[in-house]
Amino acid sequence: MPHNWIESRLQRLETAYKKGGQPREPLKEAFKLCSLHHIPLPAWVVDGVNHVFGSPAFDRHKNSLEKAYQAGNLGALKDMVYWCKMYQQPLPDWAVSGLYEAINTLATGNKPKLQSWCEWLKKYRQNMIDYEIYEHVTDAREHGAEWRDVYEIGGAIFSNKTEDEGGSKSNTIEKTYKRVVERVKNNPYQYKILTTFQKRPNAYPWNKSLWEWIEKTISTGKPKGIKKQQDN
Repeated sequence: MPHNWIESRLQRLETAYKKGGQPREPLKEAFKLCSLHHIPLPAWVVDGVNHVFGSPAFDRHKNSLEKAYQAGNLGALKDMVYWCKMYQQPLPDWAVSGLYEAINTLATGNKPKLQSWCEWLKKYRQNMIDYEIYEHVTDAREHGAEWRDVYEIGGAIFSNKTEDEGGSKSNTIEKTYKRVVERVKNNPYQYKILTTFQKRPNAYPWNKSLWEWIEKTISTGKPKGIKKQQDN
């Protein structure tokens, strides 16, 4: 979905929310839209969520981010600063210590610690790609696809192409999916999606033939590839 469309929709929802006396429906739609496309929540949405749910919403962020940081997901520190600002709350002790250490690392030019941040970011970006693939495979399975088809479907959604069109190979997708499954058992917080570190852009142009192929694959098993269908 184009980014400018999302921004326009959020602006209209904000207007409806503020002029309508803070109804929940615009707030709910905006929250869902931001979550779906992995974009930061606008301040009015954060304020609205806080108004509806109160401090428990902030507490959930704080608790999960602390666990993620302790598990080695260093970017959770930046997310904690973001949410504290949005909710106008003080930094928890673990975030104060982490921020102090991060600033000291920059000030002193501590190369090993700087390298650990670089390595974390590289790993996080790959984890987000892997987790996106995992989600596509899981969604395909939940929508009724056979296990023999889920990896090809997941790869097709990830690349917006089928294998016949040069998209992701199902054997690569299968390996990625199984890797995530195994790693989640040992350290699920390495895959926590952070608000302040965006995932890769995933707004693709609508591929009608791809989704027709996916629907047919789910309903009938494994049909002919798109190219073969078009040649007939």
